[in-house]
Amino acid sequence: MSRISHKTDQIKPSATIQVSMKAMELKAQGRDIVSLGAGEPDFDTPKHICDAAIAAIRGGQTRYTQVDGTPALKEAIIGKFHRENELDFEANQIIVSNGAKQSLYNLMVALLNPGDEVIVPAPYWVSYPDMVKLADGQPAILAGTAENDYKITARELQNTLNDNTRMLILNSPSNPTGKVYTERELRELGDVLDEHPKVFIACDDIYEHIYWGKSDFRTFLNACPELAERSLVINGVSKGYAMTGWRIGYLAGPVDLVAAMRKVQGQSTSCASAISQAAATAALNGPQDCVEEMRQAFK
Repeated sequence: MSRISHKTDQIKPSATIQVSMKAMELKAQGRDIVSLGAGEPDFDTPKHICDAAIAAIRGGQTRYTQVDGTPALKEAIIGKFHRENELDFEANQIIVSNGAKQSLYNLMVALLNPGDEVIVPAPYWVSYPDMVKLADGQPAILAGTAENDYKITARELQNTLNDNTRMLILNSPSNPTGKVYTERELRELGDVLDEHPKVFIACDDIYEHIYWGKSDFRTFLNACPELAERSLVINGVSKGYAMTGWRIGYLAGPVDLVAAMRKVQGQSTSCASAISQAAATAALNGPQDCVEEMRQAFK
């Protein structure tokens, strides 16, 4: 009899983390290594954000917070969505997690039942399919083509949807291709999804600020506001603010799903770090020049 659960046997270790750990190991040996593993900015976290964390420590903000995030950070997230994405959310629609990765995982555990399918457009971030499996779902890989910039089309989506489909993951800008869905393309996908009321849409926007398109970045809900009751927007401070190690991500979505995610998180990690939440609040509320400076450097 195996000592390991069948569920764990079905999944692979994170390829991203394996590559990154190998790079760290070689660097520790004195080798000159350029790591192309984790999506991690080269910059240090901006000083005003670090200063906010130090002030939080000195001010005694070192205890547990609310499971779904401090009121101050949730208010900053609401402000960010309003300011940058023209989206309006209430505090009970927001959950703060230990990275956008945990937000996605909480969502899958809260939403999926055994046998539910999740459409994962390929090429994809390596963790999506395994997170689906851990949540007892089945990943349905939908491969994009070079002719369509590796983005899925409305017709391809229509041909993939079935009675078991429960969720579609949209990652734009995409990891690993960098491709971005236009508002028209999102609208076309939304027209198809409008006819499938059981299907939720998870919009992984974590690379929102590393984007050089001629038009402004648009997320799925900008194109399809009528699907708000089935849409989740996932983001975080890791990429845009060079805060990968602070581990703060967040999700906005329907009240009932966010409440279910809060239960999942409450039984796994409880809250995110109080100090990191103070730093993330400063990142979202403070001057945004640093985001643009890093973006231009990446370009």
